[in-house]
Amino acid sequence: MDWQGIIRELLGPGVGPGQGARLPGSPGQGGGLAELLGSAAGGGGTLGQLLQRIRPPMGGAAGAAAAGGLLGSLMGGRGGGGLLRMGGMAAIGLLAHRAYVQWTAQQGGAAPQTGEFARPEAEAASGRPFGLVLVQAMMAAARADGTMDRDERERIFAEAERLDLDAEGKAEMFRILDTAADPEAIARLADTEAQRAEIYTASALIIGEAGAAERAYLQALSGALDLPPGLTQRLDAQLREAAALPGAG
Repeated sequence: MDWQGIIRELLGPGVGPGQGARLPGSPGQGGGLAELLGSAAGGGGTLGQLLQRIRPPMGGAAGAAAAGGLLGSLMGGRGGGGLLRMGGMAAIGLLAHRAYVQWTAQQGGAAPQTGEFARPEAEAASGRPFGLVLVQAMMAAARADGTMDRDERERIFAEAERLDLDAEGKAEMFRILDTAADPEAIARLADTEAQRAEIYTASALIIGEAGAAERAYLQALSGALDLPPGLTQRLDAQLREAAALPGAG
């Protein structure tokens, strides 16, 4: 199974074994995102400035597709589709890491290492690549209010059918895209503190402006992930700050 191909199509390029997500335009096999996260931990720029460094070098629809893959393009009407288009996995990792650094600084602890974030190729608790787990979490969040209607579902699947994957890869991707909104099941897929924070971040990003059903889902997910309330608050604050930036809605 071409796991990397599926992840690349859904979350965007810049993914390679052992590298984590890379900044668009970073040279060679470089750890551009790790460098960016280190800069963020040291106070190196506002969130808007850091996200600008993730934004793809080309503009328009081509740039959006390059950064965020299928999900970034298709989830534009939900929550943070614009933020996904800015940087896909890299943007999610940046927000989760920044929140973790702020929370642990307040608590007097230490955040997970920068290399643990935005690692779509890392193994999740299920033994599958974490990038696939993150996509499952986002699709579950999209169903949290029960309003993913047949037309929306058919549009997503029709777009997915056009991707450059073999029959086995497409069948697996369709299964992922049909993930049910079960917070307990989603939480069991995470293997590390960084993965738990990123699952919550990605889920909240997709939900966006929350109604009662979505708030209940996120609260259940946070509890199932065993996230400390203070960290959840920091993650939510990062998402609100990001949502207010131009192009992130």
